Amino acid sequence: MAKLNKEQREALAIADTQAEQARLQALVDSYPQRLMDALSRALAQGAHADVDAQGMFFSVVFRDSGRVINVSYAHGGPMDEEYLQDLIYEVAHLEFQREEERRLEQVRVTALAKLSDEEIKVLGLQCAARGNWNRDCY
Repeated sequence: MAKLNKEQREALAIADTQAEQARLQALVDSYPQRLMDALSRALAQGAHADVDAQGMFFSVVFRDSGRVINVSYAHGGPMDEEYLQDLIYEVAHLEFQREEERRLEQVRVTALAKLSDEEIKVLGLQCAARGNWNRDCY
């Protein structure tokens, strides 16, 4: 690549700065929508959200992990973006876990359906075949 003169380097630096500012402004502008989407997904997964009107943040409690994430109503800086990203990650992780549980349950049901009653009895899976996983069943 050819060397750039001073004006070209300055023009590239200005263009990079403007692109970064536009990227950051896009994050700020989309913050409310991304926050509401993350809150909606969290609540659908059984999380609980409290509103702190004085502190102007949502406190999202994940029952499974006990984790609490406080997310500001509005984008006020890099930490607000980081907290929102934490919330989005936690929700995505929980959604993945729940989907994996559903998938494994379907695998279990499919596998049991392939066995005869005698095979289920020999393998000691009577309770599993009925959907009962208690120790008392055996």
